[in-house]
Amino acid sequence: MRVGKSAKPLLYYCNTMSASLLIDQRKILFYKKTTCGSNDVLRTVCSLYFNEIQRLSSAYNILPWHTSYLDVNRTFWSFFTSLMSI
Repeated sequence: MRVGKSAKPLLYYCNTMSASLLIDQRKILFYKKTTCGSNDVLRTVCSLYFNEIQRLSSAYNILPWHTSYLDVNRTFWSFFTSLMSI
């Protein structure tokens, strides 16, 4: 029987992350962008999802409202590379 291999090394070589990490990253970046924007309606809607975003960002040790976009990207990339060593 053939043992399945992980696609993580291929994703790393192609300089991309798995879809689940990209989705989480984009959720945090979207939340950050909309809370810093000038649209009151979007900020109000985002405030309803504060607990979900806080839970998601704490899983990656990120404070999205105090972290730059570049730092969020770096944090996700280092989290992905740490999964490579497992």
